[in-house]
Amino acid sequence: MQNHVTLSGKNLRTGLRESQDILLTDLVHVVDQHEITYLALKSTRMGIIRNDTYQATRMAMGQRDFAYFLDETNLTFALYITSANVQALKTLLAYARQHQLMSK
Repeated sequence: MQNHVTLSGKNLRTGLRESQDILLTDLVHVVDQHEITYLALKSTRMGIIRNDTYQATRMAMGQRDFAYFLDETNLTFALYITSANVQALKTLLAYARQHQLMSK
């Protein structure tokens, strides 16, 4: 099994496209709720929302309510739905399950 994954998406604080390289051995805890995944790493935390869910939620809420939603749910990254990202997320979740780092 590989020791890192790269996720590409949008930083929800800056609005800029970016890639996140995640070393699997840095994972401390993972919560996967299908459309939203929270990662606790040794030095930081990430709240990841699937980009299609992000877009639908943004359209349904007003700007102020949406900004409040992002802050309250601690979401920081909108994951682009590409085959590479889907595979990287599957690898990350499999690693977390194998090492008993997951909760629901």
